Amino acid sequence: MERTACFGDCPVYKVAIDGDGRVRWRGVDHVVAVGDRRATVPPKRVTELQRMLETVQFWKLDERGDLVNPQPECVRTGSSTTCSLSKSITICSDTSSAIITVRRGNDRHTVANDHCDQSPLVELEALIDDIARTSAWIGERVTR
Repeated sequence: MERTACFGDCPVYKVAIDGDGRVRWRGVDHVVAVGDRRATVPPKRVTELQRMLETVQFWKLDERGDLVNPQPECVRTGSSTTCSLSKSITICSDTSSAIITVRRGNDRHTVANDHCDQSPLVELEALIDDIARTSAWIGERVTR
């Protein structure tokens, strides 16, 4: 997972969790641990992450975090049925994005969350941070 910059003091870093529990960190800006760090986590935490990837249907999300083939919303009125796929696009500024890339065998999938609206990816991001214990490397943040 990579957290990108914002106009303020958002932490900027990359963290990777390997299938064997190895954690790699690269702190870039607005973190106490700038540069590379290493750690390990128990295998049960990696399994927890794998379960969350399935829960949020990570492999079915497009690059913006939307389901690739969402189910249509259908309404039946009398003898006719009307279906629609609702999709709204929100544009926002000054938010840090989270870019999550998962490799499984030869497959690789990347999804970005720009934090403009509610997304199940926020829970996944929080779990990644929790498992990797990034708070120790991020340190105290100034809130505005």
